[in-house]
Amino acid sequence: MIMFLSSIQVTEVADFVRSLTGCADYAEDFAMQEIDGQALMLLKADHLMSAMSMKLGPALKICAKIDAMRGASSAEGGANGNQLNGN
Repeated sequence: MIMFLSSIQVTEVADFVRSLTGCADYAEDFAMQEIDGQALMLLKADHLMSAMSMKLGPALKICAKIDAMRGASSAEGGANGNQLNGN
């Protein structure tokens, strides 16, 4: 699933989280917290563990994917790098 950041909806973020190994149990939490694409990019592991009561492992996996997306955004000048890709 690839989407431009500006169009990533809450349900798409939940699907993205569901697609990550070991993180599917947390997908509904993202939907309940109304995490969209912009909010996803702002998340840190501390947010996930405190506000969403996540275990460290899944929180780090999600943050690693977010960091990779941030890196892709920077490397591509922000235009095409703001994509959500769970693979």
